[in-house]
Amino acid sequence: MLALYLVTPNIVLLTATCMDAFYAVFLISSIYFYFLALKKRSVILAILTGVSLAVSMFLTFATTFLGIYFIALAGLTYLNNTKAFRNHFTTLCVSGGTFVLVYLLMYLTTGYNAIACLKGAIYIDKHGSVHHGGLGTGYETMSRYLFISATNLFAFFSCLGAITVTLWIRELISTIRTIPPLKTGGNQTEDQESATGSFNFLLAYVAVLILIAASTLYTAETERIWMFMAPFILIPTAAHLKKHIDQQNSHQIFYVTITLLFAQTVVFEIFLNTLW
Repeated sequence: MLALYLVTPNIVLLTATCMDAFYAVFLISSIYFYFLALKKRSVILAILTGVSLAVSMFLTFATTFLGIYFIALAGLTYLNNTKAFRNHFTTLCVSGGTFVLVYLLMYLTTGYNAIACLKGAIYIDKHGSVHHGGLGTGYETMSRYLFISATNLFAFFSCLGAITVTLWIRELISTIRTIPPLKTGGNQTEDQESATGSFNFLLAYVAVLILIAASTLYTAETERIWMFMAPFILIPTAAHLKKHIDQQNSHQIFYVTITLLFAQTVVFEIFLNTLW
């Protein structure tokens, strides 16, 4: 996955020109700590997840995506793997409780109100300020709403690389086809639990991504703001590549993928303006 990450267009082009690359460190760390906490059943790691989420929220309100994602992940786990749900629920409560506690302490000691700041950011995004032109609500007309919802996804996916998104969609289709065998309640084999985990990881992301894209909370530059979501695309893509490599006993598709990503990155570097 690291090789894919290093030649992904928005990662290469935007990490050197915008602060979202810095924000992504804490956002991706939150994802890592959360899944590590699930794997090791560690309260300490769950607390660390909550702290990392709190730092992330202090930097960017895009952190709200992760909160919704973790809830959706727990919900899917409840539906198809009740045995693992208790671990998900505990981790979610501990990390969420830590997050709330951090902001409660900040409010009591400094008066910082994250909810008021979020409302202020939404107002400025809609109506503008001295240094920022307003982008509207996104609900002015049906055509504008559909345009914003579609371009949110288009901007994000196009800057991840055409070949990456193609392989990701193939993996998504393959994952969806595994739904019937996974509905086995709490009596799953080790292989079934692994497949269920992959299914939940991918499907929870797709569901929340569509919800967020259609919410008009974001109205521009999702290729930059959503940079931290790259692992949700690259991990399934890498898994799909590995399966193909193992089946064909050849790394040719990997080299073709890297070459195409590099070529797209160069083209974008030449023709797009990524300066802020």
